[in-house]
Amino acid sequence: MIIRDKSNIFQILFAWQGTVLPKVLPELIGLMLISTIIGFLAYYQIVHIPQVPAIGFTIFGIILSIFLGFRNNTCYARWWEGRKLWGSLIASSRHIDRDSKVLSHIRRERVLNHVMVFSSTLRDRLRHQTANLEQFIGTVELDEQSI
Repeated sequence: MIIRDKSNIFQILFAWQGTVLPKVLPELIGLMLISTIIGFLAYYQIVHIPQVPAIGFTIFGIILSIFLGFRNNTCYARWWEGRKLWGSLIASSRHIDRDSKVLSHIRRERVLNHVMVFSSTLRDRLRHQTANLEQFIGTVELDEQSI
């Protein structure tokens, strides 16, 4: 997740890293050039551009707002579902911690270390990052076959 400093509005507006601007910039520049050329030709009456009725834009705007509202609600519902599932994982880990007190100290520590490795690996997998399992090999006593 990219967290930006929100104290400066210009840094937010002109952010380059983590935005779609590098991907759409060539198309945006091309569209600006075509619009400038057509506007120049229409201003000097070299090309006649007919008037477009505004009702089409109004209807298109309403349809677009409904579609974007639906997508926004769907994205929020997915985020909330993920948050609930992650909270459930944390709660289950705490239950395992409480319920494993009947085990011997060595066995309990091994179970809890495996739970921590699973949570960390799952977090890295969901973020599309490479899980660094070497940090857990000594703690959890993983062998090469487990990885």
